[in-house]
Amino acid sequence: MSVDLGKLSDDICIVCGKAARRVNGYPMHSEPDGSHVARMVSSELREAMAHLCHEQWSGWMRYLFSKGALNEDGTWTMPSWAVKRWQRQMITPYSDLSEDEQDSDRKEADRFLALFAANGGHE
Repeated sequence: MSVDLGKLSDDICIVCGKAARRVNGYPMHSEPDGSHVARMVSSELREAMAHLCHEQWSGWMRYLFSKGALNEDGTWTMPSWAVKRWQRQMITPYSDLSEDEQDSDRKEADRFLALFAANGGHE
């Protein structure tokens, strides 16, 4: 999905999600609260990123459900090997993951980098 990063008609602050606009080139909230400087991104880029996040999440869920068992009562059972593996991974800092595990995360990060590169590499 390609996004025109020059389009600023519907900007959103990525800190708080409020609508924002540019005044003399500076990002401003329509109702500034002074708690932070507005960080702006076009709503189109935000939607492209949300689309990618959903693809990543749904891909993970398909993988996760493929590893367990659907029970007759509609519940799902995760195998013990998966519980052990994924609990270990979720408490392990990225820097302490194995090279293969880091590569898996890098591949997911590469999808965001490709999205940014396709859109000029900046907001």
